[in-house]
Amino acid sequence: MKTKLFYLIFVLFSSLSYCNNVILFIEILNTADVPKVVSVQKNRIVLQHQRTDITNIFSKYEISKFEKAFPSSKKPKLQNVYLLECNSPRLKNELSVFTDYFYNIEETQAPKLLYDTNDYYITGDYYNSKNYDLVNVKGAWEYSKGHSDFYVGVSEGGVKLDHEDLIGKALSMYNIPLNETGHATSTAGIIGANTNNNLGMSGIGFQSKMISLDFSFNDMLILSQNGVRIINCSWGAASSSVSYIQDIIDEIYENGTVIIASAGNGIASGSNNTEYYYPASYNHVISVSSVGSQDIGWIAPVGSAAGKFANWRDHVESWIGYPSTTHQINDKVDILAPGFGCFTTAFNPNAPSTNLYAAYGGTSSAAPHVSGIASLIFTANNCLSVDELESIIKLTAVSVDSISANAPYIGGLGAGRINAEKATKIAWQMNSANGGEVLVNNRTFKKWDFKLVNSPEYIRIKNQRFIENSGVIFRAKKGITLDSNTLLEPGLGKTHFLYVDNVNTCFGSNTISRPTIIITTEKNNISNSVTKADEIVLYPNPASDYLSIKSKNKILKSEIYDVSGKQVKTFNNEQTIRIHDLPAGTYIIKIYDLKKTAKSIKFVRK
Repeated sequence: MKTKLFYLIFVLFSSLSYCNNVILFIEILNTADVPKVVSVQKNRIVLQHQRTDITNIFSKYEISKFEKAFPSSKKPKLQNVYLLECNSPRLKNELSVFTDYFYNIEETQAPKLLYDTNDYYITGDYYNSKNYDLVNVKGAWEYSKGHSDFYVGVSEGGVKLDHEDLIGKALSMYNIPLNETGHATSTAGIIGANTNNNLGMSGIGFQSKMISLDFSFNDMLILSQNGVRIINCSWGAASSSVSYIQDIIDEIYENGTVIIASAGNGIASGSNNTEYYYPASYNHVISVSSVGSQDIGWIAPVGSAAGKFANWRDHVESWIGYPSTTHQINDKVDILAPGFGCFTTAFNPNAPSTNLYAAYGGTSSAAPHVSGIASLIFTANNCLSVDELESIIKLTAVSVDSISANAPYIGGLGAGRINAEKATKIAWQMNSANGGEVLVNNRTFKKWDFKLVNSPEYIRIKNQRFIENSGVIFRAKKGITLDSNTLLEPGLGKTHFLYVDNVNTCFGSNTISRPTIIITTEKNNISNSVTKADEIVLYPNPASDYLSIKSKNKILKSEIYDVSGKQVKTFNNEQTIRIHDLPAGTYIIKIYDLKKTAKSIKFVRK
């Protein structure tokens, strides 16, 4: 018997103890200059440096964390970066004068979970269908119902794994405490609650599963290195960008993993609803803001919005006519999804039942809609690259610019509101097993680069305009048709590249493989566990000049094949191989280790 809990959430952010802290990323080139942790006193870390005056500076501040920021990174530069969490930005100023010891220091704010207030709701399953109906989830399920070996990373903290609608659908990398707000549990329900089980709610990902982790870019990197293709981040901070975080996001992207992040909750997240929010505003991150999903003219019955027009379909204002009620609207937003009052699984440590459901708002609920839909897209066609996934989501989005109440926000609405059915259909059509005509139509794009190259039979472009700062790379096996009212007019520095090449870039293999997920009881054991895994990993991918191979066993030889199956290169006993002379395109590398095990991995030479 399910229990529904409908309650107001007045806390805008997580009650995490570090919510007001500052994070410093410090690049230390010489190992001898790395401060040592000499003791931990009441959650306060005592650091000692070889110079007494630097030690004295550390002693003036409450330091709650000091560790390698990205221990799993394969980039030498990032191995020298340390994360220090403290109670004041003044520490950065004091350390910055010691450039001989601390090569570079960058500051950001500790991330916050992106809850928004749920100021209105009604009983029953009303919300359970409106948000899914808006994005056509049932239509998407006609083309993909996810896959039990496909995992979405949930970077939100601990998920309530024994919730009746999450049993068997989620696991944790390590022991992550449940947060009292139930944030991760609510996010997980939208992405992948048990579906078609005559209980509770449906998860967009249907059969797809989830792996939970904490607010750690290094954890995210580990998941990407081991085959997880989507990571949801319903959190962030209104602060400046950090180059080291962009570097680690680039590495995650090169591994073939997409990060889908909440754009921010407007004035609830920072000083205004247009400022950049991170990690959503970094490159290679899909930034998701919110639209309503209720009927036009719906009036909120209770709460602070009682009697007001609220949560209208495809409107970005939570209360119509109140600009302060939008979530983040800026030029970094990529896509919109339902983000006001969505029904989902919940956790409340003070409630008598452990099987709760509640309204869930903010871009925290918008991002998992996109992550769940992305899992349907990838399971419809596992050959797609991260760039193609983002291209499909944007190409098939529904424009909301023509809605009069949205007019003040044009330019910050991304590509529009996501359409699960149309996006999943195109991915399904691009799967060589379902080869058909992919239709790109009825939109005008003035920015973003679009790529569709993995094995569509035909592409038809109709009533479509790619102009100014938009770029296009489309490849089809049999033909590309430019239909009526189509305009391809790139601006300065942009190109449109359409070509026909009758090759199967997926090599006849479109199967879903379960990622190599290392489960351990302690967070600190994750990196060690991964390096011990009997698994061959290729990175970066895509690559420009070099490919690296990670394997527990010695590599005997590697063979590279082009799309026609012709062998083009051979390497013996090498774990770093040079590919600078290969033409840009898709290849297969077959890797043999000491066990004479052969593993074939697709990679892209940029």
